[in-house]
Amino acid sequence: MADTQRSNSVKFSLILDTLNKILPNLTREFMDQIPYAFEMSPSDMLSKEEFDMLFDTRSHASLGPQPSALKVKNQRDAMANNSADYTAIIKYFAECLQKENITPLRFFKKADRNFNQVLTVDELKDQVKISLPQSFAGLNFKKLTKALDQNNNGLVEQSEFVGLLDQALASGADTSQFRRISGALAG
Repeated sequence: MADTQRSNSVKFSLILDTLNKILPNLTREFMDQIPYAFEMSPSDMLSKEEFDMLFDTRSHASLGPQPSALKVKNQRDAMANNSADYTAIIKYFAECLQKENITPLRFFKKADRNFNQVLTVDELKDQVKISLPQSFAGLNFKKLTKALDQNNNGLVEQSEFVGLLDQALASGADTSQFRRISGALAG
């Protein structure tokens, strides 16, 4: 905090001056808008508590309720139970692409309609229906997307997708499991 007099309060304009020294590439127009974004003016005094509340990212690190230990354990257990099923479907998917002479990267780029290097369920579904219409008839694409979401962030990123399918092709996973689980994935 730019509190040189140690009064535990400082004028917002002094914070802006300090910020400007730290980040000289910010334009003056941008800097002038910062106080108003917090519904304040540059002449307003800020206490240390207000400063911490507005600018300290550590105080905002834990937004929202944390999942309970039981929920986290249940999620891990579910992932472990689905691991063999996911491995089989990913291997099957990779082999289907290989049979059609489509590389995982090429498939991903065709499916990624908005070019953000992330696949949605709809993008994946549409491209599978175009590229592999017979191989995945009746499949629940949310489950396929979940199988492809290796880091469980809710997104299927390009590097994750390509790496996972390349790894599946290189592995010796048994795709006959897919026939057993295809009923569970359908619907």
